[in-house]
Amino acid sequence: MKTLKITKSVKAKIDKAHEECKKGNCIKLSSHEDIDKYFDSL
Repeated sequence: MKTLKITKSVKAKIDKAHEECKKGNCIKLSSHEDIDKYFDSL
């Protein structure tokens, strides 16, 4: 089994994305209906 490592730059991007979600700056999709509505809106 191959082990994957997260680089410092990828970790920084993940941390930034988490912080943005905590601030509400993200799109939360919790159902298939939400996903369909989101893609229809694009």
